[in-house]
Amino acid sequence: MIKRIFVAFTLMMVGVGFAQTNGSPSPYSYFGVGQAKYNNTAESRAMGGLSVYSDSIHVNLANPASYSKLSLTTYTAGLSYSSLGLKTDSANENASTASFDYLALGVPVSDNFGFGFGIQPYSTVGYRLQTLEESEDGPTVLNRYSGDGGVNKVFLSMGYQVFKGLSVGVTGSYLFGKTEHKYLGLRDDIRYGTREISKSKYKGFDVKAAINYEGEINDRLYWQSSFMYSPESILISENSREIATVLINNNGEEAPRDVQDVDLASEGLESLNLSIPQTFTAGLGIGERKKWYLGAEFELKKTSKFDNKFENFGRSSYENAERFSVGGYYIPDYDSFTGYWKRIVYRAGLYNGRTGLKVNGMPTHDFGMTFGVGLPLGGYVPTTNVFQQFAGMFSNLNVGVEFGKRGSTLYNRVQENYFNVNIGLSFNDRWFVKRKYD
Repeated sequence: MIKRIFVAFTLMMVGVGFAQTNGSPSPYSYFGVGQAKYNNTAESRAMGGLSVYSDSIHVNLANPASYSKLSLTTYTAGLSYSSLGLKTDSANENASTASFDYLALGVPVSDNFGFGFGIQPYSTVGYRLQTLEESEDGPTVLNRYSGDGGVNKVFLSMGYQVFKGLSVGVTGSYLFGKTEHKYLGLRDDIRYGTREISKSKYKGFDVKAAINYEGEINDRLYWQSSFMYSPESILISENSREIATVLINNNGEEAPRDVQDVDLASEGLESLNLSIPQTFTAGLGIGERKKWYLGAEFELKKTSKFDNKFENFGRSSYENAERFSVGGYYIPDYDSFTGYWKRIVYRAGLYNGRTGLKVNGMPTHDFGMTFGVGLPLGGYVPTTNVFQQFAGMFSNLNVGVEFGKRGSTLYNRVQENYFNVNIGLSFNDRWFVKRKYD
């Protein structure tokens, strides 16, 4: 068992390097520490992003109290592909990217206690912007903006069932990463251009607490509720900035000269404490076990306190973020061992809210619809252990699609019409089985 944990942990550390290069093609990643990433699994995302729902065979990364329900050790990993249609008042562009979403392991230790750990991106930066200023009386000016990097987190979660129906949990996370923002200005009447590169390295800790309660309505129906809270915490930003004159050769390559480091210490910008917002999440759901489920959830983030003086872009400010989600699933016949398509889980949901970012004084809205399926993997394994016979059948491949719109073209802003494909693998195994014979 110790060997298995070591292998799983090693795989997650391999994922750290992959996560560091994970990007987002969104121009909204220009602001703050990047665009926030969805923090749960593909199966939850396909239900509008619900975290209130939990069961015994899937890891719920956003809700630590759910680990107390696990019956099988679960390995889970996720990838996604995003396609963006970018629109302004005067132009249209397309962008796309593939990204790593999460890698985690959930382990049930006893009937009322479980834990898990993993890695996932917290935010991503990835944009390429360009403006051309033409004037009849003056020079033509080309401005190029680009950014890369992001913040990742490794986490440890624990869930404990206090008594039947009531579970509590906590997640501790370590956040780390780096971002780079670059500006290049060129004038047609000057041979050399101006380049500015701003770099930040981040580190910090975050914690989340959760309470879940589940009760029976009647012989068929049950309900679930959850409340989660994350107090405000600090993300330390270590910053540097350099300016230089550059010559662009025929291949478009930059040849810098007269490179100078900016004295940020004298401005009080070399090291800053950034706010990780206080967050409240409440959810409620109702369903019939192994048949259908419908839930709703509301999340509030106190992002209005966020301020990064090092990257003060002027056009941006922050308000509190909020998001409302509704979604669920349907299974035609969970117990069918002969009809594969009857055991498929069909999921759908939608969400609406504000991201907390204001551009040109206007809030950024985000609306989307999700659809997905859970495809069972594996099959019957003959063994003397009745539970183990069917353990492999609980593994599944979860595929989801997401359509949405973020932002607006009003007031000289950018509208994103996005389409995402999300893929999650969930593999189940049985650990901590007491041997009958030595």
